Amino acid sequence: MKNLIYKELKLAVHPICYLLIMCFPLMVLIPSYPLVASFIYCASCYPILFLGANKGQQSNDLLYTALLPVRKKDIVKARIYTCAILLAIATLITIILLPFCSMTHEALKATVEEQGSSADVGLEAGEFGSIMGFVLFSFVVYDAIFFLCYYKNGKRIALPTFVGILAFTILSITPTTVLPSSIPGYEELFHNPLVQVCMVIGGLMIYVFGHYLIYKKASDFLEKVDLN
Repeated sequence: MKNLIYKELKLAVHPICYLLIMCFPLMVLIPSYPLVASFIYCASCYPILFLGANKGQQSNDLLYTALLPVRKKDIVKARIYTCAILLAIATLITIILLPFCSMTHEALKATVEEQGSSADVGLEAGEFGSIMGFVLFSFVVYDAIFFLCYYKNGKRIALPTFVGILAFTILSITPTTVLPSSIPGYEELFHNPLVQVCMVIGGLMIYVFGHYLIYKKASDFLEKVDLN
């Protein structure tokens, strides 16, 4: 499995994926910009990873991997691990940038309040734990849509990407940006450290268990696909 993941990171992942994963978290530094938005853009790495410009489908990466002395279910597992690694890198960079994010958001609030208006952008850096809970859950839904559709025939990418990103956007933006501005006390609830810890732990549990189910089902699909 380690060698298969190494192959994914060295051969399957197009360099632009790493560039996007490192650059999109910088968007959290944009004042009045929803923190969760950078993770939505990270989801755009999926079609690049699977199509791969001059890699991926255009060089029959799935067929090549299936011809290696590995089980088909390990192919699915390695790709799921690869996507999880990319998400972990983006999350780590975001966490490193959080102090600077808080500074830019506070500076914006102070400036806007001096002008007599408000700068409510939903959950902010202080609620990052709660945001990650929603992000992890949203990625489970996105991955379920994408992986199950893709491995059902080994070719379908465009439609699951569109549907998956749409679902991810609705599930992540609504509770972190839309609801805080419309429900009194909503933001204060998710600012509570205990709530944030519970959200992160719950999100991780859903992410791990959800991807286990995705792996099992996607593996069953791939076993039935004729890649020749």
